[in-house]
Amino acid sequence: MNYYNLITLQDLNTNSDVEYLTLVCGSFTGTSSANFAIHVSQSTWNQSVATLEIAGTIASGSNVNVDAGSTTVNSGTTIVQQAVTQYVVNGNRQFQMNGGNSGASVYIDSTLTSKCQQMTTNFQSFSLQLAQQPANNFATIPTSQPGPLNLNVNASDSNGVAYFAFADGNSVLNNNLVQQIQINNLISAPLIVVNLFGSTISFAQGNMVGSWLTSINGRSRTLWNFYNCTTLTLQNNMMGAVLAPLATTTAQANIDGATAVKSLATQSELHTPPLIFPNCTIVPTTTAAHICSPPAGSTYMNYYNLITLQSLNTNSDVEYLTLVCGTFSGTSSANFAIHVDQNTWNQSISTLEIAGAIASGNNVNVDAGSCTVNTNNTIVQQAVTQYIINSNRQFQMNGGNGGARVYIDSTLVSKCQTVTSALQAFSLQLGQTTPNNNGTIPSSQPGPLNLNVNTMDSNGIAYFTFADGNSVLNNNLVQQIQITNIVNASLIVINLFGSTISFAQGNMVGSWLTSLYGRSRTLWNFYNCTTLTLQNNMMGAVLAPLAVTTAQANIDGAAAVKSLATQSELHTPPLIYPC
Repeated sequence: MNYYNLITLQDLNTNSDVEYLTLVCGSFTGTSSANFAIHVSQSTWNQSVATLEIAGTIASGSNVNVDAGSTTVNSGTTIVQQAVTQYVVNGNRQFQMNGGNSGASVYIDSTLTSKCQQMTTNFQSFSLQLAQQPANNFATIPTSQPGPLNLNVNASDSNGVAYFAFADGNSVLNNNLVQQIQINNLISAPLIVVNLFGSTISFAQGNMVGSWLTSINGRSRTLWNFYNCTTLTLQNNMMGAVLAPLATTTAQANIDGATAVKSLATQSELHTPPLIFPNCTIVPTTTAAHICSPPAGSTYMNYYNLITLQSLNTNSDVEYLTLVCGTFSGTSSANFAIHVDQNTWNQSISTLEIAGAIASGNNVNVDAGSCTVNTNNTIVQQAVTQYIINSNRQFQMNGGNGGARVYIDSTLVSKCQTVTSALQAFSLQLGQTTPNNNGTIPSSQPGPLNLNVNTMDSNGIAYFTFADGNSVLNNNLVQQIQITNIVNASLIVINLFGSTISFAQGNMVGSWLTSLYGRSRTLWNFYNCTTLTLQNNMMGAVLAPLAVTTAQANIDGAAAVKSLATQSELHTPPLIYPC
């Protein structure tokens, strides 16, 4: 519900607009014209990535317009391309792909059925989980004379979630004594869940009003959960996300938020924002909750396993996604996306992106997903899994039978400019933050460097800062480096300063750094380092946007550096920023 604007676990019938991404797990039954992805930017969206996915059958009818991105359909569908932006599906339904000149298309995705089965299970489980939570806030419904229903949020749980529960959903949404519905988020809870019970519910009385529900921020953090509803009729404008995985749903007014329902028939619009679920774990239950938004740089380090802002030279493996903003300069064989699952990954989505030149050399193997390159390259497909770039470098696309390919992405250069700025700003922001923890470096005799986390800020982040990064990583008195997360901080940042830093002394040990959980929540920030040499195994994410980096041992975490030369492996996990 953060990725999709609309999900129907069964059928969709609409003659209106969906602003963002849509997944139809059943049949697309509407015969009227409909418009999708109308607020997805053609200039920034990768047009080969689907914004409309249809797992079931498609009824004949008027044109379906997709303003940006591609459409995927199941393997029983026939597709005929009539023009660069026009496709006919099953001989009787035209799809207008307005991003066709930049790569948008209609294509088969054989994983849609299994994806939808998993989605259905997940949404039913999610709805049940929310419905089973005890209410920690209460509201009085008007019973004798007309008046407002004010949902005043005074408490939240340890995750910052506020819950209301109403045994009769119609007493809230279809009560002629309720003139208006307003949420007052008195403690700035990151998410407000309103559980509404009843098998048949209508929203026909009262309007949703107030600064919380009429704002994008408020709607992205409000979820109306109809757990056991099987028939849902929305005559009035819903504000906030709607979750009704068992409900045959009719909407006669707009829904302003992410929507996941069993089926939907509507002549009204589906609007953003997406649902934002809090993943902080330190929010007090009765005091003000702090809302933070992750820096853009952190989101790139969550999505990519490896980012080089300039060149990459490797003859080894990268487990997950890679973005090379400069030249792919290595001439030896290298392997990418080796831990990306071919069975679940959309093979048309790139797992290796190269914005610069590509050196001639031995085969490049991409285990799952596609490879995108810039507009200066020539691509020749030799077989379903084999491509030659610039006549001198073979790319083996092991997901080729499922749709993996090598193709041009004209947005890569501008994307890399954005990524570079974001990562440099992220590193600077972290580097300028006052430390709230201290570590004592051995100075007279060999011993461990214990980074004991005793304090964190309001976002759950613990900071250490060392003016000389070599005193930590290249000190012959430091036998081992261990992090002990005493306060259960959500992220631990170690700022290491110095223009030239080597990691050549001491090993990283302990349950925090040797676990996937701990490494995903540890960030080594080399803000002003320009030459970084990693002779020992790094555990945790590495951020060094100014550093020419050489790695002679594995990096167990997301890495974002200026350039990288390595014969060692890049491992997951991704960086998890705490909000």
